[in-house]
Amino acid sequence: MPDICVAPIAPWFIPYHAVVMLPAYILLLTVAIAGEWPKWLRATSAGACVASLVMRFAIPSWNYRGAMFLISFVILLSALGTIRRALALRQTNT
Repeated sequence: MPDICVAPIAPWFIPYHAVVMLPAYILLLTVAIAGEWPKWLRATSAGACVASLVMRFAIPSWNYRGAMFLISFVILLSALGTIRRALALRQTNT
C-alpha cells in the first residue's frame, strides 16, 4: 500500500520516510512564518526544521540512515509537542 500511495512522487521522496515528515515540516514552517505566535515558538519551529535537514545532509552514509531518521522524528515530534502545549496555554489565556 505505501508504494502505491507514493508511487507518483517516489523519485523525489526516496527513502519514503520523508513522506511521513512532510506534514510535520508544513506545520512547523506555518508556525515559523505566522506572526501571531510568540518569537520563541517561531524560533523553535524553524530550528527544528533546520536541525532535521542539516542532520540529513551532514550524515551522507546510508549505514546510519535509520538512526538519522529516528533522531529527526524525535526533533520534529518535540517541536510539535511544544506547539501543542503553546496552543493549549493560548486557549486557556483567552
